[in-house]
Amino acid sequence: MKPTDVVAVQCDQERKLDKEYTISNDGYIVMQFVGAIQVAGLTEEAAGAKIESALVTQRILPEARVHLHVVNSTSSGIVYAGAIRNNGEMPARRGLRLADVVTTAQPNPNANMERVRIVTSSGNEFIVNYKSYDGTNNANNPELRTGDMVLFDHVNGPPTQTPVRPTHPVVQQPNPPGQPPYQPSGQPANNPQNPDPNWHNPSGKPRMVTVIGAVASPRSVSWHEGMSVSEAIDQAGGLLKTADTSNVKIQRKIDGNTRIYKEDVKAASEGLSGEVMLRPDDVIDVPTVSHHGGISRNMKIGAAILLGLVLLAH
Repeated sequence: MKPTDVVAVQCDQERKLDKEYTISNDGYIVMQFVGAIQVAGLTEEAAGAKIESALVTQRILPEARVHLHVVNSTSSGIVYAGAIRNNGEMPARRGLRLADVVTTAQPNPNANMERVRIVTSSGNEFIVNYKSYDGTNNANNPELRTGDMVLFDHVNGPPTQTPVRPTHPVVQQPNPPGQPPYQPSGQPANNPQNPDPNWHNPSGKPRMVTVIGAVASPRSVSWHEGMSVSEAIDQAGGLLKTADTSNVKIQRKIDGNTRIYKEDVKAASEGLSGEVMLRPDDVIDVPTVSHHGGISRNMKIGAAILLGLVLLAH
């Protein structure tokens, strides 16, 4: 999200907060009870979580569930490019999924449909194996959000260059009553995949990710663009036999808050689910398979048999 975007907020526990807000030029929205909250640069989910945290930590509400989405933005469209017949952009809407973009984009025969890349407005990248999508569920057909880019790479070619967004507004829905017409700022939209390798690392220090938990050699490893969770784990010596591969956690700092993502690394390696593309300073936590305390299952079965024999004897 960016300055001048209009966002709709809905709070399940406090309806007085339900309204549309315009992000100020310095990136804030001003809300009743909590005051100014900086949301520019965040995804819709991250901004909603930040508002939830403010409501709870300031003891305004004992708990909060906030839903937020962009209703008018200079980058509210879904951009698609790469090995397709129709490069372009479509307005974002609720319920829009990857399959809708594929239908419009018409991928070429040499498009790598096993690794369709989705780059979010905040620069996070996810890989989707659309080839495994069979229409029975949406496991490989994610819903797209405001500002997403869908990139179709060639099977044996270089990655598709991330296109620069148009500067004109793509309006998702008409301005609500009482809101002034949107006026574009004339500033180019931020490119989430800036080609400068040090765009988010002006100090030039090594960029690292940290791998902890059930791996052979927990450590920090060097990060590079497009690095996957499995690759980071391999550089940390690989998984231990006790690793719970279905619940690997990725901890990521976003605007001072820690967000937790989960990945089933085994399913991702088999192309059955999407991969989380890592960012610098991510922490990958590989849990161990949980073992419940107390008497084991075999001991319980043996005890039950023994109790049955005792009862029969009487």
